[in-house]
Amino acid sequence: MKKAISHIEIILSFVIFVGFLIVILAIFNPFKAADGSRTSLDILERGIKNYANVEVASVTIKLNVLENGCFYFDSNLSNIVVRDKNNNFAEGYYNDGKIYILGEDDFYHIYSSEEFSERTFSGSCHEIFDYKLGIAENYNFISNVSLINFVKEYNQEYEKLKNKIGMTNDFSFNIQETGGDMLLSVSKTIPKNVRVIARDIPIQIVYSTGEFKTAILNIRTW
Repeated sequence: MKKAISHIEIILSFVIFVGFLIVILAIFNPFKAADGSRTSLDILERGIKNYANVEVASVTIKLNVLENGCFYFDSNLSNIVVRDKNNNFAEGYYNDGKIYILGEDDFYHIYSSEEFSERTFSGSCHEIFDYKLGIAENYNFISNVSLINFVKEYNQEYEKLKNKIGMTNDFSFNIQETGGDMLLSVSKTIPKNVRVIARDIPIQIVYSTGEFKTAILNIRTW
């Protein structure tokens, strides 16, 4: 009988101990900081992307008759960059509701974005009518100009920038071209014994020249 009572007492003691641990974990949740850190990473990622986001419109044109020299056609796309079928830059301009292209190909990619410098054309060209435009598509890129401004604010008005993007924790980041050079990097002194977590985010950057780069955005917060 005494053995049975001892056995029951052991079980009850174990149950009470486990219950005590559950209460302690609920109060002092050791995973809370990690979850908070992940939330900070989400806020930081969203803040940088929203700050630097820019839209790029894309459309193709196929000429049914090969043109040599300069030609133009009606379009509402301004601030354009033109590439030929080999993805090389071609001379392209926008002026007064028309796109002007100087080239000898029968197929071109036309990109339009506020990121691109506006260029106008004042030469002599002939209008074309025998062509087909592809389906216009819109893409979201990371603006290199906006990234430069972001870095400037980070270095000069850090606290204001944190408030602007909704960050309470400190942070730093860098951007490295995929398989290539470091493009941008900013950092702060990290105190000792502080837990730092990081995340790598693939991004596509667009430049005012019309160049596109694939890169990795590495963000860190503590």
